[in-house]
Formats: sequence, structure tokens, C-alpha cells
Amino acid sequence: MVLERMLIVEGETVLKIGFGTGHCLKRIAECVGQTGKVYGIGISSGMIGMTKKRLEKAGQVNLFHALF
Repeated sequence: MVLERMLIVEGETVLKIGFGTGHCLKRIAECVGQTGKVYGIGISSGMIGMTKKRLEKAGQVNLFHALF
């Protein structure tokens, strides 16, 4: 999988553009741990809302709505 090839480690900051339903963000959040940060940029406010609900326990995930 692509995430394993990225070699994300605890404490890193990661930006994901186009995160869909957020499954990858959850995996990234697990990799960076509590000391890291995950930022996601998406164009669908509906998907952002769904992803926020799914990842509310992963406090280090920050989502942003971008108008392209």
C-alpha cells in the first residue's frame, strides 16, 4: 500500500489533498501518533462532515474545505 511506502513515523506532520471518506486519514493519524498532525483538504463539504464524525476521536486530524 502507498502509506507503507511513505514511511510515515510518529511525530510527523502530513497533508493529504483529496481524502474522500477519510479512511487513509485514520491510518495516517495512527502512524503519526499523538505527537503528530494530519491535515486534510477536500472539496466536498458533505464528505468533510462525514469524515469529521468518523475521526473525532483522532484529535490530531484537521480538515479544511477548499473551493477549486
